[in-house]
Amino acid sequence: MRWTRQKTIKVTPKERVLFELEIPDGLIGMNELTRFHGVVEKDMPFIELRSLDEDHLGFWVMDPFLFVDSYEVEVSDEDVNGLGITDPEQALFLCLATINKSNVTLNLMAPLLIHRETQKGKQVVLENYKHYSARHIIYEGAVTCLS
Repeated sequence: MRWTRQKTIKVTPKERVLFELEIPDGLIGMNELTRFHGVVEKDMPFIELRSLDEDHLGFWVMDPFLFVDSYEVEVSDEDVNGLGITDPEQALFLCLATINKSNVTLNLMAPLLIHRETQKGKQVVLENYKHYSARHIIYEGAVTCLS
C-alpha cells in the first residue's frame, strides 16, 4: 500500500490526548519494548511515547507528513494486513525523532505504522526505504530542552 498523506491527530484547545500503544514485535533493536503510553499536547509537533515496559525509557515521534512534503510511504501488504488495516484512514505513521544540540532528525526509513482503532502497531522498514534517510534533518540550529 502507498500513502502520501494522512489524517491528522486532532487536539482541541486546552486538551491533551493520552493513548496506549502496543507494538507486539517491539522496536527495531529493542524487541522487549512492546507497550507505550503516548501523550499528544496541543500545539506541539512531538508526541511523547513512554515505555510501559522500562519506565525510564521514552521516545519522541512525529507525523512525517507535516515536515516532509515529498514523503511517500510504501508498506508491504503483509505489514498492513498483519495489523488488520483495511482502509487508509485507519493507518497512522509516526517517525522516531532524534533531538540533539544542533538539530532534529526523523527516521524516515522505518516509521511506526499504527492501526488508529486498535492502537496496535509495528515499526516497518519501507519498501521504498532507499529514497529516505534514517537521519533526515527537519531542523538545524540550537535546540533547547522541550520540557
